[in-house]
Amino acid sequence: MAVFVSGNVRNPGRYRGDASDSLLHYLDRAGGIDPNRGSYRQIDVLRNGQSITRIDLYEFLMQGMIPALQLKDNDVIFVHGLNQTVSVNGAVQNPYRFEFTTPTLTGDKLVAMARPLPATTHAIVSGIRDGKGFSTYMNLADLATTDIRQGDVVEFKAGTLTATLTVTIDGEHLGPQVVVAPADAQLKEVLRHVRVDPKLANLDAIYLRRRSVAIRQKQALEESLRRLEESIIAARPQTEQDAKIQAGEAQLIQAFIARARDVTPEGRVVLQERGELRDISLEDGDTIVIPRKTNLVMVNGEVTMPKAVVFSAGEDPEYYIRRAGGFTERADEGKIVLARQNGETIVDSDDVRPGDEIIVMPEVAFSQLQVTKDVVDILYKVAIAIAVPLRL
Repeated sequence: MAVFVSGNVRNPGRYRGDASDSLLHYLDRAGGIDPNRGSYRQIDVLRNGQSITRIDLYEFLMQGMIPALQLKDNDVIFVHGLNQTVSVNGAVQNPYRFEFTTPTLTGDKLVAMARPLPATTHAIVSGIRDGKGFSTYMNLADLATTDIRQGDVVEFKAGTLTATLTVTIDGEHLGPQVVVAPADAQLKEVLRHVRVDPKLANLDAIYLRRRSVAIRQKQALEESLRRLEESIIAARPQTEQDAKIQAGEAQLIQAFIARARDVTPEGRVVLQERGELRDISLEDGDTIVIPRKTNLVMVNGEVTMPKAVVFSAGEDPEYYIRRAGGFTERADEGKIVLARQNGETIVDSDDVRPGDEIIVMPEVAFSQLQVTKDVVDILYKVAIAIAVPLRL
């Protein structure tokens, strides 16, 4: 006999088999369910155009149970689209992305699928609530009654506190790249054990890269992107000419949003205050960056020839921009960002220092004022997060 396999599988088609072959056999013949598009929890068997049963493969994957079903000639196995998902990582036996078919998933059901390790006592739930970034830390008892929503990320944590933390040393230094320090270690305490060549290392520009800061920067960027998308959807053209203009702008903005979503913030923490290095508590996974001394100034963004220019004392940003060929036609000459070696970002300053990067921002003008404001907000968030210009 032959059975059709359709929907969200890798190779839909008509496949021959025996009457004793199971549904899994035909799914395998069709290349399996597409993990990015297909549902493992909603698979219908259609006979004469009518659904005779719906199969949830999680029952098979988690418990080994599958309905006793004999397929017939010309039956159709239809794989529905992927439903809501939640990503699980951390101290669990099953660190996967799980699918659920209800509007929300209670934490106890997620725990049953993820199977936390014996030492696990807490979890961090992150996601979006009411259009804003959301993150909360709770014990497993509270998680059991918590509603998990589409796109949430749940990280399970072991309850025992570690007595040490791991810090990475990056940049101009001598010695090991990874340092293990006490859990309550301070920045200056760790730096005392890091050997550097003072002729090469710029000790006045040390900064941190921190995961928690990068996460917050990413959430802020996502919120701005969501607001921009809403502005596009809410726009109502008054005339046919307006509609054509807005349609063209919408395509440009959607491409811009896609590029902005690929941005991964560094999570820079500025440590210099009034010329002095501040001492702060370190977190596990921090990276201490020790830049190399340089007498160059990078010029980037909306300039004709982005390049490195030798530092000249007393010169303002326009001097370096002229050395890089001048502004492009799309440049906003009144919007210049200075990204310093110490991670600090300054807008519209004439105080150029060795090692700075001058970023010339693009001029933004759309038919809708709100869209223009949102795009400018995103451009500055990206410039601050990664010290690299994002072009329109």
